[in-house]
Amino acid sequence: MLKRALARLLVSRQKAHDRSVASLETKHVDLANPYPNDSSCFWGSDARGNAAIFRLAFRGPQRPPECWLDLSLEGGLRAGVRGLPGEEGPGFSLGPAEFDCREPGRVWDVHYRGPLVDAAGAHRACTIDLTFTSTHPLYDYAQSSDRRLIADAIARERWSREFFVKLKDLEQVHYEQFGRLRGHVHIEGDGGDRDLDLLAVRDHSFGSRDWTTWDRHYWISGATEDGEGFTAVAIRYHFCGPLYAGFVTAPDGTSDAIVGCTSLEELSRSHPWPASGRLELQLRSGRRRTLEFERRGVFPYEMDGAYLMREGIGVYQLDGKPAYGLCEFGFDRKRYADRLA
Repeated sequence: MLKRALARLLVSRQKAHDRSVASLETKHVDLANPYPNDSSCFWGSDARGNAAIFRLAFRGPQRPPECWLDLSLEGGLRAGVRGLPGEEGPGFSLGPAEFDCREPGRVWDVHYRGPLVDAAGAHRACTIDLTFTSTHPLYDYAQSSDRRLIADAIARERWSREFFVKLKDLEQVHYEQFGRLRGHVHIEGDGGDRDLDLLAVRDHSFGSRDWTTWDRHYWISGATEDGEGFTAVAIRYHFCGPLYAGFVTAPDGTSDAIVGCTSLEELSRSHPWPASGRLELQLRSGRRRTLEFERRGVFPYEMDGAYLMREGIGVYQLDGKPAYGLCEFGFDRKRYADRLA
């Protein structure tokens, strides 16, 4: 009991950042961090089977950047960037892949002009011009989440000087936002010319990130056509966890933080990477929500050769209401690779 009280005091004393929205929406690669990282991601999907994910992460001169750029289109066409599309440029850009902030906290453009590789290994010329327009305000985890979940996880661990040094890796800025991702995609060949209007979520994180400290996680996020959005997160590090966080946001933009969630172990009891599942969410308001998911397709990624990411195309029922988004699972490669078949 005393240890939990001390952990909650420790977490409560951590200062929330005081950055403006305009400042948040710029690139932050702090070379004073041992593993600097600035990651921006846009995800969109719809009821017709279209899904798209775009992620650019910048990590300073000592480590290469990371890029996810993949499309799964109605009719079965799958294509994406393999490797890096080019050198880091100004702002949020890697070669021809670019995220351009037109209005901080509200409007972003996603552009790409270059080759994609389809499922058969063929290279196809591609043009992507999409615009993310927010439907909800930013949800900033440092400002709005229930920090007792983090404090309770810290209290469960064996405390040492080394443990508290590693805890600094948890000090990241992270925020999310729901909206629509609209525009045009042209991929050379049959089936690749589309106007898209996708339910979307974006996120931006910066601070220190070392993939070798991650054991496993889930990140389950989506939106309904009538304006609800949700994210449920569980992360187990090698030195701490699991940590739980997340929120549900209403059509009017108000958000309710998750204070209790189905555990990482229970969700993946039958398989570490389930094809479907059910989460029970307990919210700070006292309300309870039920979230069921089914995975329809996946984009696989590998982080620094150490961590395996399975970015699933998620179809949901939020209290029985259809929703669409992502159901991401990640694993330490050495520990879990042989269990993911």
